[in-house]
Amino acid sequence: VNNGKGYNYGLEITAERFLHEGLYYLFTVSLFESKYKGSDGVWRSTAFNSNYVINALGGKEWKLNNRSSFGVDSKVTVTGGQRYTPFDVNASLNAGFTIFKEDQAFSSRNDTYFRWDLKFSYIRNGKKVTQKWYVDFQNLTGQKNIYVRTLNTKTGNESRINQMGFFPNVNYQITF
Repeated sequence: VNNGKGYNYGLEITAERFLHEGLYYLFTVSLFESKYKGSDGVWRSTAFNSNYVINALGGKEWKLNNRSSFGVDSKVTVTGGQRYTPFDVNASLNAGFTIFKEDQAFSSRNDTYFRWDLKFSYIRNGKKVTQKWYVDFQNLTGQKNIYVRTLNTKTGNESRINQMGFFPNVNYQITF
C-alpha cells in the first residue's frame, strides 16, 4: 500500500566568483528538513535528513610565463550526520540475520561528516599538447567518516566501515 506522505523544505544560500584573474570560489550553505509519514501514521526523518550541508571551494592560479602556471585548489565539506535505523540486536541474534528496529527508522545519526581536500598543480601548455602534474591530498585531516554500520549476527557486535581516510593522489595528465 502506497499511502504515505512526505515533505522536504529548506533554504540555500550561495556565493560564487567565476574564474577571474586566476581566482575562483563557491560557497554554499543548505539548511533543510526531510520527513515522511508511513502507513503507521508516524512522522520520521528520511535517510537524507542530515539537516545541513556546507561546501566551500576555491582556487588560485598564477601564471609563471606565457606557457605555464601553478595552481592551488581546495574544497571543504561539512554535513550533519547521515541518518540510519538502529539494529535490533536480540532479534538479529535469534534470527541469524540482521533485523532493524523499523519503528525507529532513521532515528539515529552518524557523527558530523567533514572532509578537506587540497590540490597543487603545475600546467604547461604546448602548441598541440597540454601537460598537467598535480598532487591532490584527499581527506587531508584523515577524518574517519562513517560509510556503513554492520552487525555481526553471531556475536551481536556492531561495527562500522569508514570511508577512505587520507589519500595523497599524484597524477600526470596529457591533453591533445
